This record gives sequence, structure tokens and C-alpha cells, in this order.
Amino acid sequence: MGEGKCGHYTQLVWSSTTQVGCGQAVRTAADGKNYVLWVCNYAPAGNIIGERPYSVRPTAQPDLEQQVVDLVNSQRQQVGCAPVTIDPRLTQAARVHSQDMASNNFLNSIGSDGSDPGARLTAAGYAWSNYGENIAAGFTTAEQVMSVWMQGSANIILNCAYTQIGVGHEYNANSAYGHYWTQDFATPMN
Repeated sequence: MGEGKCGHYTQLVWSSTTQVGCGQAVRTAADGKNYVLWVCNYAPAGNIIGERPYSVRPTAQPDLEQQVVDLVNSQRQQVGCAPVTIDPRLTQAARVHSQDMASNNFLNSIGSDGSDPGARLTAAGYAWSNYGENIAAGFTTAEQVMSVWMQGSANIILNCAYTQIGVGHEYNANSAYGHYWTQDFATPMN
């Protein structure tokens, strides 16, 4: 396994703002390996990038995805947040994005078609009031990816305002990192 990468994308409000900032940091995990964390925060303007129909290939690994959800809820419980529940539309959006990254050999919250997380959630049929996304690559287990996300993206995982989640994992042996992960958190529009 090569060195993993991780990143997150967060949208706190639907407003007329732009990119807030991006950066990277190198973290040493408990296993002694160094991981590069890519962190970008955006608040895109109210325009949604073109919607397109999404389909999920049968290569998703629901057991690994459920393990991530269980670890998320364990972390949230420790800080007094209610557990997030799985929404199939968020799961679809997360799986599609992980598949896109694995198939096109990249790691970024902006899809190969230019879509941002909000556009993908909307295209999957989810009406959101706010959302957050974490992405990662190169990690083979739910425990590994959650450990790194808790070091660099805990603000999304532990945001008690989020009530629903979807997790997508994709493996492509011919890609740079093999394993690609996406977590989509959201609160539905009232």
C-alpha cells in the first residue's frame, strides 16, 4: 500500500461565498506512517453545477461502509452528538464520487465532471440545508481512514448539526492509491 491521502470539503451554508482556503499537512499515524492531509474549505455560490444521472456499480463494499458509520457514531456519542442515520441518497452520492476518484485516478472533492459535493447530493435527489464531505485514499480499513479523518476532519464528523450520512468505498488495483473513500454528511432541508 502506498502513502494514503485524505481531504475534506465542507459547506456550512447556502450562500454567495467562494473558496475559503486550502492547505495540506503531514500527519504521523499510530502505525508510524506519514499521511498527507489535504484540507479545502469552500462555500460555493448558489449555482449548482449541471446535474447528471448517477448510477452505482455493484463494487461497493457495504460492510466497510457500515464500519465507518459505526465508528462515526461512536466518536459522536463521546461528544454528546446524536448518531447520524444512513440515507441511501447520500450513500449513492458518496459511492459515485469514490468510484469517480478510483476510475480517474485522482483525489479531490471536485469530481472529474466539475461537480462539487452539493451538486452530487442534489443530483442524487437529496434536498440539503448544509453538508460536509471527507475524502481519503490509500487506507485499507475503516479504522485507518477514521483515525486519519479524526486528526484532520473531526470538525465535520463531530458537527452535531449533521443528522444523516452516506459512505462510499471503492477499490481499484490499477489506481495510484487502490482504496478511495468518501463520507457525505448532511442535514435535510426542512
